[in-house]
Amino acid sequence: TVNSEAGAALMREVASQVVGQEQIAQIPPMMVGEDMAEFLNRAPGCYVLVGASDPAEPLHSPHHSPTFDFDERTLPTGVALLASTAFAYLMSETSIPQD
Repeated sequence: TVNSEAGAALMREVASQVVGQEQIAQIPPMMVGEDMAEFLNRAPGCYVLVGASDPAEPLHSPHHSPTFDFDERTLPTGVALLASTAFAYLMSETSIPQD
C-alpha cells in the first residue's frame, strides 16, 4: 500500500485541523494485507491509521480476532477525520491529481 503524495498531503492538512498537529505521526512504510492497495493502484488516496486504544488499558488481542476490543470513544474522531477529508476533497477546486 503506497499513498499518493496528494492524498497524503490532503489527509495531513485535514488531520491537523481535526486532531491537531501534535497527534499526527508519520510512520515508516509497512506491508499490510489490505484491499486498499488495489484501490490506490487505481486512484490517488491515503491509507490512514486512527489510534483506538486507551493507554491505561492496553489491547490484548490482535486485529481480526474475535476477542479484539478497542476504545469506542475514538469512533467520533475517526468519523470526523474521514468525513472532513471527504468534504475538503469535494470542496476543492480541482480533484487530486494522479501521481
